[in-house]
Amino acid sequence: MGKDFIIKKVRTPKDWELFHAVPERVYRNNPYWIAPMRADIENGYQKLVQEGVAVQAWVILEGGKGVGRISGYVKRNEDNLLEGGICFFECIQDEKVAHLLFKTAEDFFREQEAHQVDGPVNFGERDQYWGLLTEGFEHAPIFQENYQPAYYRAFFETHQYLPFEKILTLSADMKDIQLDRFKALAKRIKSRHNINIKKLTKDKLEEWAKAITEIYNQTFFNSPYFRIMDSDTVLKIMKAVQPFIDPDLGCVAYDGDRPVGFCTLMPDLNPYLKGLSGKVRGWRGFLFYLRFKLATKKNIKGVAFGIIPEYQSKGVYPLIIDFMGTKKLFDKYQRVYLATIRANNDVMVNTTLNLGVQVERVHHTFRKVLN
Repeated sequence: MGKDFIIKKVRTPKDWELFHAVPERVYRNNPYWIAPMRADIENGYQKLVQEGVAVQAWVILEGGKGVGRISGYVKRNEDNLLEGGICFFECIQDEKVAHLLFKTAEDFFREQEAHQVDGPVNFGERDQYWGLLTEGFEHAPIFQENYQPAYYRAFFETHQYLPFEKILTLSADMKDIQLDRFKALAKRIKSRHNINIKKLTKDKLEEWAKAITEIYNQTFFNSPYFRIMDSDTVLKIMKAVQPFIDPDLGCVAYDGDRPVGFCTLMPDLNPYLKGLSGKVRGWRGFLFYLRFKLATKKNIKGVAFGIIPEYQSKGVYPLIIDFMGTKKLFDKYQRVYLATIRANNDVMVNTTLNLGVQVERVHHTFRKVLN
């Protein structure tokens, strides 16, 4: 098996072109797929290289053309055990190619002495490109969300990967969002707690970056895959998306001078990236920005949300919803998407469903024990 296939490690810019060409072949007749940003993938990979993490990407060639790709890394988890992660798996509908991809990656994981593997995951944070699509194939992905064909699940399960974590994408038309209950709660809470909500503004990005970083690190410290954030990194992200920041889509909650909760959303950029092959340089960048500026009714997606543990029972969530739920916001945007909601987080799921959103897509991560 495999005499007609060439397994190539990705090292050069030309190799990366081959890597990115694989999904273009897989999805060429799929009306829903939108290419992920190539820079997101390559920058995430290079960051792990700079951190000294064992990471590698491969592409399988047949007749000089890519028919499959896979990448993976090995890190120590919260239990100090070496754990592998499969990222950006793509494959034509061919079991032989899939087998070769998994074998290549797993040989690497075993060489690095990883005891288990999760996938598909991302080189970086859990809010991007996480999980395998298992329900909702008839919907296009939102920005930085995975879209895969239905046959990928059989590839994972045939190779002894078992569903490990269920991840939800919730959605609703803005006109269907139900705020009355939250506004009534907020009115009562305001009389009991001195929580102040401030709108995110472009002229104070450093201040917002510090506040969001402080809340994030306190909120998610005990979460799986947690990586401590620094304000410089958050500020860099905010500056990168500054042209798309809408002050009506972000806020921070304060108790006095102490930041205790935050919520950030942004316009969904994927509708304007369709057909651009994950690149926004040159004419593609101009076309993308023109599409975005000319769009009369945009959708929004949740980026990040957090409330530090000791304030999670003090009504900060209803206060944030009340603050952001303005008529201006509802007039400006058409649909809202709340992604990467962990299905086992009953409080978050039930609270969010109370807004009137519905489950639109489901992703799963899969796990395989190697030793």
